[in-house]
Amino acid sequence: MFESMAQVFGRRSISVVLSGLLTDGWRGTAAVHKCGGLTMTQNKRTCEFFDMPSAAIDYGKAEVVLAPRRLALALDAVMDQASQREARLRRRRQGDDARSSTPARIQRPRSNVALPSQPEASIVVRTVMEPSF
Repeated sequence: MFESMAQVFGRRSISVVLSGLLTDGWRGTAAVHKCGGLTMTQNKRTCEFFDMPSAAIDYGKAEVVLAPRRLALALDAVMDQASQREARLRRRRQGDDARSSTPARIQRPRSNVALPSQPEASIVVRTVMEPSF
């Protein structure tokens, strides 16, 4: 599934691999990584079964390795960043009037949750979504 997503959406793709047996998902994670998308996986400490995340890290080039709760926060931050970038681009194309008259294409509730800092992991959030217009 990740491989198809990478082919269709390219650098706008995000793969998230969670706890599981065997090594499913590493090829798809590698495909997402190769096309410039964001690759994330669950860390060993929080996994019941570390086979799939381990394979994603070792072979699939997982860039972000965190506990599930922090993965969710990281995804939230990526979506906020993409939404803000798209709004800025729309304003540039349509002028300042777009700020009040044009709804955002990515509509989602604003999150006031900040990413907590943890010594064992740092998060580098980069824009992986392109404007859809």
